[in-house]
Amino acid sequence: MKIDSLELLNLANIHRLHKLLTTHICKERFCSKHIAIMIDNEQFLAILQQLQASRQDGIL
Repeated sequence: MKIDSLELLNLANIHRLHKLLTTHICKERFCSKHIAIMIDNEQFLAILQQLQASRQDGIL
């Protein structure tokens, strides 16, 4: 799943966020510095923030 807009993460449920994190971590095995790129373009941060928001809403 390519994220063209970080705002799309606001619609993601906990299962989708889990899949995104798993995909990024697995991709690091094959694409060196993938996680660094995700951090630089703030996608990793956006996923973590959405997880935090889900926790605060009592979803986790």
